[in-house]
Amino acid sequence: MIRLLLDQGIPRRAVPRLQDRGFAARHVADIGLERASDLDILQAAHAEGECVVTLDADFHSRLPVVVYVPEGVEVHYRIWAAGSGVRGMEKG
Repeated sequence: MIRLLLDQGIPRRAVPRLQDRGFAARHVADIGLERASDLDILQAAHAEGECVVTLDADFHSRLPVVVYVPEGVEVHYRIWAAGSGVRGMEKG
């Protein structure tokens, strides 16, 4: 079973929805880490064998790319690149 620790930016209501889909999920606010540092959250997740789910753009500030997953979990990813052009939205 994949174990997830949801960071503060993820709504708490996501926990039961993920649990209904077979994930073991908990939220940092449910374990007293709602104001914890990124490092404390990573350490808590590591101690419990959890993947951290976050929307924080700066969560990776300690390393260039951070993906913490327990041993045996396969990670699939895709890399997108933004184009150099900027366009305005069309009215319609």
